[in-house]
Amino acid sequence: MGKVTDISKGCAAGYVTLSNTPRDRSRGNFFLKELQDKYDAEWKYAPNVVGIEYETDWGTMKFAPIEVRDQRVHADKTKTYSDDVKRLAFRDIMEKRFRIGSRFRFSERFDMDIPEGNRSIWLATNFTYSSPATSAVVTRCNGRLGSMETDSQGISNPHYEPVIFGGELKGVSVYTSETAFSPESELTAVMQHNKHTAKYYINQRFVVGYDQVYKVKGLNKFYSQNTNDPHDPGLMILYLEITEKSEKDDFETLIAYNENKDVIVESTPKPQGGESIPTIAWTLPEVFPSSLKSSKVRFAASPMQGGSEMTGVSLQFSYELENLPEGVDSTEYVGFDVDGNSFVAWRKRPYMNGCIRIKATLPASEWGGDDDVVSTFSLRMAGL
Repeated sequence: MGKVTDISKGCAAGYVTLSNTPRDRSRGNFFLKELQDKYDAEWKYAPNVVGIEYETDWGTMKFAPIEVRDQRVHADKTKTYSDDVKRLAFRDIMEKRFRIGSRFRFSERFDMDIPEGNRSIWLATNFTYSSPATSAVVTRCNGRLGSMETDSQGISNPHYEPVIFGGELKGVSVYTSETAFSPESELTAVMQHNKHTAKYYINQRFVVGYDQVYKVKGLNKFYSQNTNDPHDPGLMILYLEITEKSEKDDFETLIAYNENKDVIVESTPKPQGGESIPTIAWTLPEVFPSSLKSSKVRFAASPMQGGSEMTGVSLQFSYELENLPEGVDSTEYVGFDVDGNSFVAWRKRPYMNGCIRIKATLPASEWGGDDDVVSTFSLRMAGL
């Protein structure tokens, strides 16, 4: 270590050293090995080494710590970009874990002591492999898109995807007709291509910001990183245009309404911080029906706490029909038999005024808390 070898005199040792230069960026290459040793030796003294997090598995939003060097990004004529764009240089000059579309998490000031929810998500929008060192240009996600995603049981759950919105609206104008003024604007959203975003579709509606709704008018997910694999784009782009708001848009959860037949389970209260509030998990049926029909269906639920099923506690089940007229007995339309922590439900006759709303309750007295834990979902009652 630290020995200097003179390879200029044509000695045998010099020929051996020069012969250690295999092609294809091999780690056995003498010059690359020396460069890596230089990086390692200087790393602890470098003033721009910072701690950040990287996404361990693609599309999971699960992160682990890593050290990188924070470098400025320069364009032609030494123009410097804002802090929304950074270059991260990796200690391993042949780092192969990352590519375009990889996600990182850190605050603009690299403060790892702040809560995870206050750290921004960054997307690798450019990547340089071993030239001579490996680095990524990352861009800060300045928003997110929320949507409902259906699991294997047929239950829809909210999913949020961090995205990079274009810095300005394009094509901003006001369309004038004889009867109305209609604003028109277009927006692009760049995001990681993964199992969640691959499901986005034309005319899907999203809440952008906190009070506007846009719909998808185009998708770009064909920029594959492998010529022969069309399913391998690292990033994708949504082309959005402003659209009308709906009374069914939820601006609290920031999820816009889209016509679907999924079952949405709502639970209260929701855990805050480190509180271990129980939850209610629906275990039956394996796939929820979108509507209640004449055939009997068994539903079952389990009270859960800390990832384990609670024992010795009982759930209470009930239902109500939306917009049921006064004086009408709901049992004319619904059969509902409770058996322990499960029940069987079926439709006796079609109900055209709305859905059936089914509720499972874990009383506060059962788990020693201050509030009841409630889980509800709705099924349609109309149709054949």
